[in-house]
Formats: sequence, C-alpha cells, structure tokens
Amino acid sequence: MIMSEPQVHRPQRSCEDCGSQAAFIVDNQSWYCSKCRKYLPAVQAQQPAQAQQPAYQYPGQAQQPVYGTQPVYHAPAAQPIYAQPIQYAQPQQQTAYQGHGQTQQGHVQPTQAYQPALPSVEMARAKVHNSVTHRSRTDTILSTMWPTILIIVQFLLIIFVFFGVFSFIDEVDVDIADPYASNPSNAFIAVIVIGFLLQMIYTVMLCYLVYHLVLRMDDHFERDGLFRKGLMEFIDASSMSKNVDTNVERWTMNTIDMNSSIKEGKKGAITWAMLTGIFSFIPVIGILFLLYVMHFLTDSLIDHDFNQLNFNRQVNGALAKLGKPIVASGSWTHTPRRSTSLYVILTIVTLGFFLPYWWFVAIKDWNIHFQNQWRSEDEVLIIMQD
Repeated sequence: MIMSEPQVHRPQRSCEDCGSQAAFIVDNQSWYCSKCRKYLPAVQAQQPAQAQQPAYQYPGQAQQPVYGTQPVYHAPAAQPIYAQPIQYAQPQQQTAYQGHGQTQQGHVQPTQAYQPALPSVEMARAKVHNSVTHRSRTDTILSTMWPTILIIVQFLLIIFVFFGVFSFIDEVDVDIADPYASNPSNAFIAVIVIGFLLQMIYTVMLCYLVYHLVLRMDDHFERDGLFRKGLMEFIDASSMSKNVDTNVERWTMNTIDMNSSIKEGKKGAITWAMLTGIFSFIPVIGILFLLYVMHFLTDSLIDHDFNQLNFNRQVNGALAKLGKPIVASGSWTHTPRRSTSLYVILTIVTLGFFLPYWWFVAIKDWNIHFQNQWRSEDEVLIIMQD
C-alpha cells in the first residue's frame, strides 16, 4: 500500500491594490505581490489561536509558536548523518505469518553482525594430532601371505573338481537294463563333499580379505581428509599471524582436497564382502565382480597417492614462505602405475591363476602407502610444534 502525504492547508492573501494572489517569502516573513512588485503591509488584526491552521510539521520537528495571523514556515529537518558505518546483520526469522499491511507485533531482539571464526593454530594442531592418533586403527597392515593361502585353496579346489568329474563319469557307466539299481560310491560322495567344503573355505577367505581391504581404504580416506583440513587450517592461521601471502598454495591445496573428497567416498566394507560371497557361487558373474573389486582397489590407491604427493608439494611451498622446515618427500615411494585392463586380460587368459598375484600387489602397495604417509605425518607434527 502506497501512503500519500497528508494535504497541508496553507493560508493565502490577496494584494489590496491589484487583487492578485500574493506569495509568502519565508526569509523575510512577509507577503510579496509580484504584479505590484512590493511587500504587503503586515496585518495587525488578531485572530483566535484555535481558528488558525498550523503549518505542516515533519516527524520529529518541534512545534513553533504562531504570532498573530502572520504564518511562520520552517524548512524540513535535515536528515541525520550516520557517524559510523552501517553493519549489515542477518535477517531475523519470522515466527508467524504477517498479513499485508499488518505491523509486526512483539519485541524484536537486536541482531549482531555475522563474524566468521578465524583459524586457530591450537585447533589445527588438535585436528592433526587426532588424525595421527587414529592411524593405528585405520591403516591396517595386512600380511602378504594371504594370496599364497588363496592360491593353495584354489589349487586344491581345482584338483577335487577334476576328480569329481572323473568319478561322475564312472558313476554314469551303469547297467542300461536297470539304471536305478546302482548307488553312488563312497569315493564320489567324498569328492563332492570335500570340493564343497573347499569352495566354502575359499569363499569365506575372499569375503574376509575383501572386507578388510575395503574397510581400511574407507577409514584411511576419512582420516586423511581430517589431516588435510587440519594442516590447511594451520597454514591459514600461521599466514595471518605472520602476514605472509600463501593464497596460491592454499587455493591449490583446497582444490586437491575437494577433488579427493568427491572421489574418495565410502564404499561400504560389509556390502562388498556380502556381494563377494553371494556372487562367488555364480561362475561367470562371480569372476567379473571380483575383477571389478580388484580394479577399484588398485585404481583408487593410484589416484590417492598422486593427489597426496601434489598436496605435499603445496604444503612445502607454504611452509617455505612461513620460514618453517619443509616435509621431506624424497623418502616417499611412488605407487606403480598398474594397468587394471591388462591385469583383467591376464587373469582371464591364465584361468584365474594371475589373480593371486593381483591380490599380492594390491596388499603390498597399500602397505607401502601407509608407511610413507606415517613418516610424512611424523615430520608435520614436529614442524607444527615450532
């Protein structure tokens, strides 16, 4: 709704000589006839105060006395000048619907301007220290003997499958005249039972190994994300305290951290272990699923190791500007660039006998990555104490 300004009743006066409308000059407080080009004489008659129409007053303007019939005009009050800059506060949340043209009821608490929390060196050290203390739980070192055990069980399973096929051929050589008279031999039953037990053992071992590999990958990614954020906060706080420009390094570090957070989402160890156990009894689907598990275990480590090395380079650049020792990256053993497509082809061509080697390199590469990062984290803790 547009509020119009109230109408003001202003007094008028005509010239006694020519009868034209006179204009009131505020500076001289007198009536002036533009036609006669002269000021009119003041009127000496007195009128009751209640019959006079007061001049329009702006809000906050004090009322001025009126003497006789001579009107007194006052200029509008000047707008206040803000001595301090205006602070923009966050809008308050309305608790109830407010209709059109309805004023808000109740007392409104004044809001304060939003001030973001500044990075703190103490909080950064706490985040980094908390991340390092959990590495004994997340970064589990698995034994490289697991592939050896798997290939032994796999080899025994193939042997019993081979004997089971020949036993089945001997069992079907029965009397054609009375095919239901013969019963399966004890040797055939024993071969079938042992083969089934070996298959169960192999499946349980696969599920256990997949569970631990995926679990330690998820936990390591989560712990490493907390470590990166604490280290970036430490660089921010140190740069502000020393008035050093590390914007280029911090921008690159933040980009690497965002990309890593997007790609390194949780896979879910229990889910992948259960799917491995279910698909292992389906020959073709089970093999394809297992190859895919090996693919993302290998490929995720290669990307993570590459991003970690680039992140450490930016950290060293920022630490050098701050006058602190840099993290030695020369002892960091690079993860080999393994072609998962080539490994899949070799696994299919060798009828699965290449798969234990793939398990071996996957376990070994993750173990080496953990040890490299532990050394780097220990150096960072020493640098942050200076």
